[in-house]
Amino acid sequence: IVSIDGYVQFLARVPSKFRALIEAAFYSQYPNAEIVEVADYTLDIPKKYPHPEWDLFGTEFILKAPAHMPIRTYLQFEHTPSEEFFKDPIAGILEVMSSLKQGEQLWFQILLVPTDAGWKKKAEEAVNKMIGKKIVPKKGLVEHVVDMPFDLLKEVGAQLGSSGTPAPPKKPEKNDADNFKMLNMTPGERGVLEAVQMKLSKPAFLTKMRMVYAARHNVFNRGRGYALRGALAQFSSLNMNGFRNYGRVTPAFDYPWQRWEAPGRKMALRRRFVDRSNKGAPQFILNIEELATIFHLPMLHVKAPLVKKTFAKRA
Repeated sequence: IVSIDGYVQFLARVPSKFRALIEAAFYSQYPNAEIVEVADYTLDIPKKYPHPEWDLFGTEFILKAPAHMPIRTYLQFEHTPSEEFFKDPIAGILEVMSSLKQGEQLWFQILLVPTDAGWKKKAEEAVNKMIGKKIVPKKGLVEHVVDMPFDLLKEVGAQLGSSGTPAPPKKPEKNDADNFKMLNMTPGERGVLEAVQMKLSKPAFLTKMRMVYAARHNVFNRGRGYALRGALAQFSSLNMNGFRNYGRVTPAFDYPWQRWEAPGRKMALRRRFVDRSNKGAPQFILNIEELATIFHLPMLHVKAPLVKKTFAKRA
């Protein structure tokens, strides 16, 4: 999602062989959308900083909690029957972007990489821990023999000598308190468990999110970047997950040594953005419901003034 001089555009950068697929996906949900091919907007600002005319700020985002914990999705933004409109979660982002002046640019990038279901293993272990379910690892014959007490080994040896078939070892007793831990959950804990399991039930992507704000010196306002970061706070839940900036790549200005390294961080951040690089902050997992919450065309009642709307259907 990009704002140039306050004019907001939704962009999708994909391999050309997938263009028809992406357009069909947009038109299926937004039949009145107007989709056109545009030049790369990232090439219009300087590469090196400090620069006599331009300045730059930005950051990359990571999750506050482990990836199996979901962020707040559009389902939690649903309106009540007494409200006229659905509370569109993207309205806050668009409000920040549409408030830019001439000479300002604000870019918000989400990179998606398909991933297999391997990430779910750790998530399922976390779910089992939440409900108190213990997973007993499978053991081979040698491991069972090594784990047997000495008296039991003597008994097995005696039976092998007499009948040739050992008596099966006694099974350990289960802890009833662990088995019924789920019954003692509070409503909040149960809600978190249900949300985690819902996240595991949907396809997911390796995700990277970053933001770049660039402007001419006479209108440069670093607060625009902070405002976008604040708009992302609406997707946070105190008992689940949310976004925070990744300090290692963020230009900082509080101490002299931070000011010295700030130009290098600015250039590296811009370069990674232009290259759509997966370097920088660690990637994390978001499922399709979470991604749809962050990136979707706005509802018609969203009042962000400079999001251009089409007035006629395409023939």
